[in-house]
Amino acid sequence: MHAEQRINGIIFSEYDYISAKTDWHFHENPYFMYALQGNLYDINKKQKMLCPSGSFLLHN
Repeated sequence: MHAEQRINGIIFSEYDYISAKTDWHFHENPYFMYALQGNLYDINKKQKMLCPSGSFLLHN
């Protein structure tokens, strides 16, 4: 994690993902994800999706 800021109950975080895969996990709260650069493969129980730079996702 590069940075994290909390404003009015909303948490803004910036991360670098350098590994090809992360282990299965879950998040307590819904979140938005914006890919700044590179490609991300978002894989969950329902679908697999390529998310290139500029992708904006909501995970509820």
